[in-house]
Amino acid sequence: MTRGGPGGETIRGLPFRLEHSPFYLMARVISKATRGIDAALGATRFSQTQWRVLITLSERGALSIGDLATATFVESSAVGRAVGRMERDGLVRRESDPEDRRITRVSLSPEGRLRMEELKSVVVAEIDRLLDGFSTEDVRTLNAWLARISNNADETDCRRGADGGK
Repeated sequence: MTRGGPGGETIRGLPFRLEHSPFYLMARVISKATRGIDAALGATRFSQTQWRVLITLSERGALSIGDLATATFVESSAVGRAVGRMERDGLVRRESDPEDRRITRVSLSPEGRLRMEELKSVVVAEIDRLLDGFSTEDVRTLNAWLARISNNADETDCRRGADGGK
């Protein structure tokens, strides 16, 4: 943030106001998208946390609860409860890590993979609705920009960790 016109701070040359903050706009979008995806999944009696666990396991393979929590941006306790329900329903399996018996890994069952494929169409339809009017190239560009912001945040976190948070 830099000093702008008469007594005002700016973000990349724009006067500091909520509607000029990409992070405020992203929070708004995430809130609305989350509500939309929850509503779409509601008819399937499946939670967004369960959906995130399924899709993450399908893309990354077996993970610990902690790794699932990190990958899904959901608290470990909520992931643990979701995994418990999903295990009861036969969608996932818990197995000890062969290299470290203290770690339990969660993996998709064949039934979980089928359920994930069914739910994917529900979620994709909602995301497509939210991206109405955007071209494939627009989405690629947006994803690249968001990845850059995420990488900048990771680098900032690393620098803060290296200098003790100063």
